[in-house]
Amino acid sequence: MNLSALALVLVGLSPLVLLCARAGRWPPAIGRAYRGAAAAAAVCVLAAAWAGPGLPYLAVTGAVVPLALVGAAFDRTARERRPGAEPHRDRLRLLDAALGASRDGVLVTATRPTAVGLQIVYANPAFEGLTGYGIEEALGQSPSMLYTEDCEADRETVRAALRSDAPGRFEVPARRKDGTQVCVEWDVVPVPGPPDGCEYRVAVLRDTTERRRLEEQLRNAAKLEAVGRLAAGVAHDFNNLLTVIGGSAALLDGPAGQGPNAPRLVGEVRFAAERGRWLVRQLLTFARPQAAVREPLDLGRVASDLAPILARVVGPAIETDVRAPAEPVFVLADRGELEQVLLNLATNARDAMPEGGRLALQVRAGADGVRLTVADTGAGMPPEVRAHIFEPFFTTKGPDAGTGLGLATVKQVVERCGGRIAVASAPGRGTAFDIDLPRCPAPAPGGTARPALLAEDEPGVRTLARVILQGQGYNVTEAADGAAALKLLEAGGAFDLLVTDVRMPGADGGKVAARARELLPAVRVVFMSGFTDTEPAVPGSVFLPKPFPPAALARATEQAHPPRG
Repeated sequence: MNLSALALVLVGLSPLVLLCARAGRWPPAIGRAYRGAAAAAAVCVLAAAWAGPGLPYLAVTGAVVPLALVGAAFDRTARERRPGAEPHRDRLRLLDAALGASRDGVLVTATRPTAVGLQIVYANPAFEGLTGYGIEEALGQSPSMLYTEDCEADRETVRAALRSDAPGRFEVPARRKDGTQVCVEWDVVPVPGPPDGCEYRVAVLRDTTERRRLEEQLRNAAKLEAVGRLAAGVAHDFNNLLTVIGGSAALLDGPAGQGPNAPRLVGEVRFAAERGRWLVRQLLTFARPQAAVREPLDLGRVASDLAPILARVVGPAIETDVRAPAEPVFVLADRGELEQVLLNLATNARDAMPEGGRLALQVRAGADGVRLTVADTGAGMPPEVRAHIFEPFFTTKGPDAGTGLGLATVKQVVERCGGRIAVASAPGRGTAFDIDLPRCPAPAPGGTARPALLAEDEPGVRTLARVILQGQGYNVTEAADGAAALKLLEAGGAFDLLVTDVRMPGADGGKVAARARELLPAVRVVFMSGFTDTEPAVPGSVFLPKPFPPAALARATEQAHPPRG
């Protein structure tokens, strides 16, 4: 090898290496010039190689290497210093830091053309804190991992939102990794114009468990606060009822009890008792869910049977017209609740027609449902009043004239029956309520058993229940408390029906019913109680809330049945 030629290469390389170091400061055009020179020098290298070794070959080679190095340096630096590249990376780092600092869970899902179903492609640290699933554990999984097999409706809600092209917000309970439940509000937004053929969705998950707990506390506090506001209205109504009952009873106990007005006085007592029962049920229905006795009822028959009482409620100045179809139309509902709905709507209509008018009730049957229309010719309502009529405690009446629970209770009852209610009204044009309820099949005919055990510690209620049951043909054995009922069962009493209060001295109704089922597996059970949240879990039993009319106890005995299976 020619040493002088090698030295020449090294000497020429040194300043060009310095050029490489400084190349990033020069314009890209210089880099392109160096690359072009390197390409020309490469041709010379090939020619020199063809000619043979020697100084010219090494000299040209010494030119090619530095030129190529300088061109490569320009290439790398041009890529790194491309306009906008550095700010773009800064924005990405800022976005990642912001999502990582968010207290709401954030996840990104993708629907890939080559994969089946939704996949999580991004999750922030708050998602891990909310769900218990680690970020690496969640990536590649379906969001349905947050829902159990028995939550198909919630799973479908999430799946539909993550596939929709429109933004969506909803709230469903989610299952954490440890199995506990958490209330989660989802806010889903589609990502427009994905460049890779995937469909992306961004979902923000917010833990609303604490908010729901505080809302429930606020609702309970509002109910407690409303007790004071309700006191005047309830006391006013009950004082009127007690005046009627006490006065009529006193007259019936005297000479008037044998006179021509006796039936009318008895009717007044019965009507006042019904009004009191409806008022109590209305308060309990709003305060907490009722243990309603759902059964197939002919809605037309219910309305027709109640027509005389409704006429008394609205008064003689208002004409009452009740129309029902000739054929029975059955709905699955509690009779007392339906009567309460009609009574509340009739009371509102009466208050809207102080000078008289017309109240019309019409029951119409459809293919799958039944519509009940209650219309009046009263003053009507402006839109600002109509928008609030179903809100609890909202009333336009005076403090002693209304509780504000009537229409709120109506709406609650209708929705519990699976129906919906709508109102049409305008000032001077009256008001019409349309209630749509799902239709159900007619009930199957049933029989009546004879021997019955009646356990009730309140003598008045026990006497009333005994008379009702005897009127149905039952042979009634009475027990004054739970202990006495257990003794009758242990003594070998054979009963087809047990009617028992829930809360009694000696033993509660649940224990009595459990022992009765052990000794008499086919016995039918009816529970009675003034507390609507104390229904024992006894298969086939019927719960009858107090107070109840005679017909309700008769229906309960027919609905009760032995445990199946």
